[in-house]
Amino acid sequence: MILQEKKESELYIDRSNSLVSVLTEKGKEDLLKALILELKREGLTEQKLFELYNFANESMLVPLSVFSTNLSPLESLSKFLKEEMSLNYHSIGELVKRNERSIWATYKNASSKMPGKFQLDWSIKIPLSIFSNRKLSILENLVYFLVEKYKLSCREVSEMLHKSSSTVWTTYNRAKKKIEK
Repeated sequence: MILQEKKESELYIDRSNSLVSVLTEKGKEDLLKALILELKREGLTEQKLFELYNFANESMLVPLSVFSTNLSPLESLSKFLKEEMSLNYHSIGELVKRNERSIWATYKNASSKMPGKFQLDWSIKIPLSIFSNRKLSILENLVYFLVEKYKLSCREVSEMLHKSSSTVWTTYNRAKKKIEK
């Protein structure tokens, strides 16, 4: 992973020339552990490391187009995170607060239903962190976020997700009731 200066202290990741992309999973873990130990030796506190970890998780984005397939929302999310973000089942489970065995089974179902890759459209991005609310289903989290954050109507959301307007309206109202409790 090569970090390059974009503008005064803004950094971006050049994935085309990435050292991390050629490492094995074990190699990535060893590299991260060594980096964390070195940062601790240099005075970085565990609290600051935890804050950076949370920032990285909150800044992960998922394109809305992932959810406009024939897969269930959890299948879509699992497939995207596994194939496009190269996350393992355990990491996906932690990020979305689901059991890793459930993620494994969901991913296997998604792969058999849709063996190919997603056609990604990044025009609308959804923060991965919204899916960690276990009070709501993946679809409820998604619909609630789109209506509340982007101020979209249920009809607009239904068109984007290729679901019926009544399904989206019901999902949004269920989510609202659960949140108000």
